[in-house]
Amino acid sequence: MATSADLAGARGPVRLGILGAGRAVRGYHIPAIQALPELFAITAVCDVLKDRRDTLGGIYPDAQLYRRERDIFDDPNVDVVLVATPSSNHEEHIRAALAQNKWVVAESPVAMSYEGAQLLKAAAQRARGRLLPVVRGLFEPEFLLAKRVRGDKRLGEIYSVAVRRSDYLRRDDWQSVQRCGGGAAWYAAPDALAQTIALIGAPPVNLWSDLKRIAATGDAEDFVQMRLKTRDGLTGGIDINGGRIPPFPPQIEIAGAKGEFFAEAGATEGTLRIIDPKTNFPRRRASVRTPDLGDRHEKFEVLDVPVALDAEDMEDVGAQAFWKAVYMTVARAAEFPVSLDDTVEIIRYLQIAKKSSPFAS
Repeated sequence: MATSADLAGARGPVRLGILGAGRAVRGYHIPAIQALPELFAITAVCDVLKDRRDTLGGIYPDAQLYRRERDIFDDPNVDVVLVATPSSNHEEHIRAALAQNKWVVAESPVAMSYEGAQLLKAAAQRARGRLLPVVRGLFEPEFLLAKRVRGDKRLGEIYSVAVRRSDYLRRDDWQSVQRCGGGAAWYAAPDALAQTIALIGAPPVNLWSDLKRIAATGDAEDFVQMRLKTRDGLTGGIDINGGRIPPFPPQIEIAGAKGEFFAEAGATEGTLRIIDPKTNFPRRRASVRTPDLGDRHEKFEVLDVPVALDAEDMEDVGAQAFWKAVYMTVARAAEFPVSLDDTVEIIRYLQIAKKSSPFAS
């Protein structure tokens, strides 16, 4: 297993500037970056709130602290800008950073319209592919488990995939306010959609959606259901519910003709529930005759087979794996594992869902 020191080699750390020092940065990004000191050095922090700047300044005393966004874009000691500002500002900030020839790691969503996402894609192409979207769902352990068992022939033909995000939260911050870019379609659905599309394995040709506000105190949705259907008839569904009473259902389920897989949020182990492969069903044929009055069910054994991520799989799990991928792309010109094309398409699907709902922007 390669350590972060092995990855860094003689190059040394990439210089990182943080734009927006809120929950996403403090809860997800900073712990991972602190665990990779050979790969990243935080050289600048920008936030409109002084206490947030000062808090990170206390952790990184050598970092420049800025209030104005343009100062971090102009800083020659910043190689990569992490854009973690409110969603409605992402497009503007990403574009400004790319214009200054910075690499950009952008929190989701990269834009709040399909047109805006396409314009960012064009800007990224002009900047030699320097836009790297944050899609946390592709690094979550339960998703990697699902990817691992997706091709297991014991499931039989796969006909349905379900991805969920469940909580009960009377949200009252800007993420619950439409004019600030809030709503579960923007803060939760991109990750769930990325997982679903990867697991169904083909672009959807049909889309159905329903958005509601259940428990949030603002005017933005906290409930998103979407159903996608591929040309081959496989259905994928996301179910995001901020007003669901616990206990919560499994985070990911895959259903096949001979079995199913399910895993809880954050799990490195899951369960494959299958019809015993030794089962020999007698031949049956459909008939128009009146059936007898007996039970029509057949008896068979069901096996619960545990599945787990191994040590090699764990290298691809979580925020540290994401930031190692960022380093390899920026410092070693490796291909980034999150597709910008897929990210732009997800924005298109979400815009369709939003426009057909009471929560249209």
